[in-house]
Formats: sequence, C-alpha cells, structure tokens
Amino acid sequence: MAGKEIKSLGDIGRKQWKELAAKVRTAQGKVIVLVHPFQYTEPGMGKFEAGVVNTLRQRKAPVVILEAQERIKETQERLRALGVSGHLIIPTSAKDPRIILKTAFLRRMAHYDKVVDPGLIEHIKKDGIKKVFTRLIGQKPVYEKHGNPALIKILRRAGAKKVWLGGVVAKADLSVNEKVRAYERAWLPKTREPSKKTISHGCIGLTYKSLIGAKGFTHVRIMPTMSYPDKPHYPLKRHRK
Repeated sequence: MAGKEIKSLGDIGRKQWKELAAKVRTAQGKVIVLVHPFQYTEPGMGKFEAGVVNTLRQRKAPVVILEAQERIKETQERLRALGVSGHLIIPTSAKDPRIILKTAFLRRMAHYDKVVDPGLIEHIKKDGIKKVFTRLIGQKPVYEKHGNPALIKILRRAGAKKVWLGGVVAKADLSVNEKVRAYERAWLPKTREPSKKTISHGCIGLTYKSLIGAKGFTHVRIMPTMSYPDKPHYPLKRHRK
C-alpha cells in the first residue's frame, strides 16, 4: 500500500483484502485497529507514541489503520521511516472515524457559452440547444453512516473475532454510558464492579461503542497503553483470553 494514493475504499485492491483475511486467520481471529494514531502530538504522549510504534512492529496480529484521507501520505511516510509494512490503511473523515466509501463528482449548472472548447460551443448552437447543462467542478468524499457499518463489515469479512482498539481521541463520558458498562460488566470478573468511568466519545470511543454493539465479535477491548488521552479502567493484560 505504500506510495499509493488512497482516497476511498475503492482504492484498496482485492489483494490487500485477501492478505488481511489470511493474517486474521493466522492470528486466530485477532486484529488491532488503530484510529487516527498520528492525528497530533503534544507533551505527555511519549508512552502512547511508543506504544503505537511497538504495535506497528509486532507480528502477532494484523493492524488496520483508520486514517484521515488527507494524512494518509504522511502516515505512509511514517511507516516507511519506521521500517514497517503490510498494514492496511483505510481512509476516513478527519473529524470522526467514518470510512470514505467512494468519491462523488461535484457538478454545477452552466450555460453553453461558458464552455472553453469553441468547437463544442458551435456544435451546441448548431443543434439549437439553449438549455443549461452541468460541468464537473470537483469531487467530494462519500462517508459511511454513523455507527461504523463499513468497518464492521470489513472486520467480519476478514474473519475477525477479537478486536483491540487504540489511537486518539478517547474521551471518558461525563456520565456512565450504560451500554458500555453493561458490556464490560459481562466479561470483567464478578468480584470486580465496573468503575463509573466509561469511554464512548472521541474517535476511539465512538468506534468502541459501535463494535461492542455489533454481532460476531467475542472480544472488543481498548488497549490502555494505546488510548489517548483517557484510558479504560480495566486491567487488560490480566483478562486477555
């Protein structure tokens, strides 16, 4: 994928999807999803940034990177500088984790005398056409709906069962999100009551909330060392399966 311009899902070839599925099988259904891991940097992010590098360099599970389309080229350069390759990069919005499904054409109404090609103008006049027509002025991305349906479909098709999340931004809820708390209560030890802090906001939180509500995944976890700025309360290493 390095060096290739990626504007939407359509720019990701069949070979990359097959490679992802093969890697997920080898990892026994496990996949790591990093959401906007290079969105910004600031003091205090040292451990998080080191965790991103270590995750990208590990070989135990495939990594899917959700990255803002306008930052993909920069991210590809970062990966080359780190000496890592083979990770699937999927373009998203810069404001949220919605995947870009395709690129749509933007057109604007214009009178025939605005056409640059004089030969075309004469052809239009000859045929007696006086109506306006549309002309291409640009392109715009078409995003998936909120709730990450495209990401869920991608992970299911790849055979993913266990999804580990990391990246930015992870924001703790001002009040408990009961959906998240109920999910975590179901797998935490019965002797441990979930804390009052839940994460369901920011790009990480939104992705987490979508995945825990989707069927087919046996494990969905936020990696504490890979979550910024807020972290989940649960001790992940102790309860890995």
